[in-house]
This record gives sequence, C-alpha cells and structure tokens, in this order.
Amino acid sequence: PAHACAGPSVFRETPEMNGPRVLPLLLTLALAIPSFAPAQSFEGELTRRSLTVRGATLADLIADVDWPDEMEEADWLRAVAARLFAMPFEAFADAPGRDVDLARTTLYAMDGATRSEQAGGDGYFLYDPGTDAMTVVVASRRAYARVPMAELRTAEADTEPQPWQVEQAPLTVRDLGRTATIAGMSATAREAVGEGRIVVGWCSEAMDEVARQLAGLIDAMGLTDEAGAPGENPADVLCPGSLPLRLQHFTLVGSGGEEYVVDEVVSLVRGPVDAARFTVPAGFTATSMEELLRMEEKP
Repeated sequence: PAHACAGPSVFRETPEMNGPRVLPLLLTLALAIPSFAPAQSFEGELTRRSLTVRGATLADLIADVDWPDEMEEADWLRAVAARLFAMPFEAFADAPGRDVDLARTTLYAMDGATRSEQAGGDGYFLYDPGTDAMTVVVASRRAYARVPMAELRTAEADTEPQPWQVEQAPLTVRDLGRTATIAGMSATAREAVGEGRIVVGWCSEAMDEVARQLAGLIDAMGLTDEAGAPGENPADVLCPGSLPLRLQHFTLVGSGGEEYVVDEVVSLVRGPVDAARFTVPAGFTATSMEELLRMEEKP
C-alpha cells in the first residue's frame, strides 16, 4: 500500500519506506543485484521504470488463454507470458489505476554520494558518505530529516523477505535466442521457469560494469543482502554478474491470483553529476523523521 497522504509523496517508492522504516531506492537495488567485491563506485545517472498489473485488469488480459486439464503449468505460464511479455510498456501508461502501478525512479551517483527520486514524487533521498547518513527531503514542506545509516541497516535486517528469499522451487533457465535494443544497448533474452512463476531477463554486457560498481557502492553503504536466502533471485539467475536491462515476471499469487511485473532501464548516462544534486536547498528546515512523517500525513 502507498503512503496514506494525499498527493505525491517522497515515501511511496516501496512499501518498506512507510512508517519508521524509511528505506530508499538504494535498498531496493541492494536486494535486487548480487553482492560483489567493492569496486569504484558508479558515477552517472541511471533511470528505471516499473510496472505492476494485477486484479481485474490482468484477469481481462489473460482470460482467453486456455488452461486445459492436460496442460502442464509451465506450458500455461509460457502461453500467458507470450501474451503479456509482448505488450509494450506504453500500453499500460495511459491506464494506471487500482490494478496498475507505474513508477519511474532515477539514481544519481558521484564520489560515493547518491540521490534517488521518483518521478512525480515530492522529494528525494540523499546519501552522504562523509557523515554516513541518509537525508530525506520533502520539497513541498521545505523540510528534511537526516537518518544515520546505522538505523537503516537495522531496519533492513527487520524487513520482510523478498520473493526470492523464501523457499521456492528451483528455476529452470534457458536461452531464448532473441535480441532487442533497450535504452540504446543490445540485450539477449533468457527465461527462468519455476513453480507458479515465469521470468524473462534481458541481459547485456554493457551492464556488467555498472552492476559491479553499483554493488560496490551499496556494499560501502552497508546495505548488501547477506541473509543467506534459500530462494533464487531471478535477476541473479538470468543475468549472473550483471543487472538486467529488462525483467518481466508473471507469477501466480495465492489462490486464483496473478501478478505481472516489469522493471527496465530507461536510460544510463555515465559521467560527473552536478554537485548541487547532492545538497539540501538553502532555506529548508531540519526536522526529525517522525515530524516529517507527520507532515506527510497532513493534507
């Protein structure tokens, strides 16, 4: 569920950000890419967009994909995936609602400092390696709160497991022999199938170095995923040592429920970033995280 305030919010990027555990986009990245040895941190701008479709909207899209008694689950999953995965992202852009969630996030990084923000949001998150703290900035309130990373690391340890961090059947992987250009980079498709889920990852050598550098940056922040999860992260399985340019995931959720998720790179720009992006604007008031949350709850 999104944060319960009216209008755009800086806290709506992930459910884990709500309440006292305010975790930025970087934590999502930390849990989504594998842990590597620290490397030179990434410098540049990485923009991603994500789509989640569920409920009646998804049911209507796949209602005529037959599942006869003699059909194996994996074959039905592939039949559904053939329908959904071929639909362009833009097909959903004009129909967001209760059953369709769209998000676009951008990560800026330079010299170990980071900024993450969501399009249409009301602020952004800053990480300062000098103070080892995360700053939450809410533009409409002209206010900000600084949270020590030690608190966020504790919160990460208490965060509910990601889907791949629970026991699941192993994934069976195969190359699909298809290529595409995504965000100006060439990618090849690989498929992973497991009980109740099918995932296609579009992998590119162009993302190998970026993944290593991002993982090194996140490792330096102390947000690596070292929980020894029993499941398999599809991104790791499909594009080992890299970061997928696109990940398309159809899964059966509970009894009679389905969910389709897409996450893809929109653009990648390497190089120095304006230092002003990593500062709090002049005139903004420092406050506590609790007070900032109370501000967000007010209309």
